[in-house]
Amino acid sequence: MNTRALKSLCYGPGLLKEQACGEPVEFVIQARNDNGENRKSGRDNFFVTIKTSDKKEIPCEIVDNDNGSYFVKYQVDQECEVTIDVTFEDDKKKIV
Repeated sequence: MNTRALKSLCYGPGLLKEQACGEPVEFVIQARNDNGENRKSGRDNFFVTIKTSDKKEIPCEIVDNDNGSYFVKYQVDQECEVTIDVTFEDDKKKIV
């Protein structure tokens, strides 16, 4: 079964409000199928946008572990609030 954005989830310390400035932090995207089961292969198209409260974009790295999970790593160099947006390109090339 194909990956479904609404069934997939994100977790990890990089999503918590309190993070160390100037240190890399990461979180995991876990791809899941229609039945809510973890996917066992990679090559999905997840996109992550991280922005500060003043709309500055923070670069991030997405690593496909080829097992249905993806590590996302980023670093914020000054104390601020960030917004993390994760989107997915489905099998019909629609971004959700």
